[in-house]
Amino acid sequence: MAIWLVAGHGLWERRRTSKRLRNLLNSATVLTITMGVFVSSLALFTISLTAAALVIPPGYMSEVLGHDVDWSDYARVGLMATDKGILAGAVGSGLEDDETVRRAAYSTREQERRTQMAAG
Repeated sequence: MAIWLVAGHGLWERRRTSKRLRNLLNSATVLTITMGVFVSSLALFTISLTAAALVIPPGYMSEVLGHDVDWSDYARVGLMATDKGILAGAVGSGLEDDETVRRAAYSTREQERRTQMAAG
């Protein structure tokens, strides 16, 4: 998902700035996007796991799976839902325009700096 966001929306710095600054900006972008994806995925997993535990009765799940259920079975359901959510998020982000993703990814100060550098 992080690679999809960075590559798909042109967040990788390619300008002719110093190599050190370019590497620093790219590292910060990748780290920030990766942390955001990780935290969002963890939150989605927690919500999915909780929802599965509240909605799916253990007796029904045991009947469907053919064995006694424990938390690992619910964790698998939560993980499956999380994977589908991440995939849906990736597809949805692909439908957004690059400017919207940049506004979400960069701070106001970074956007001002980029505008000033583009102007000359």
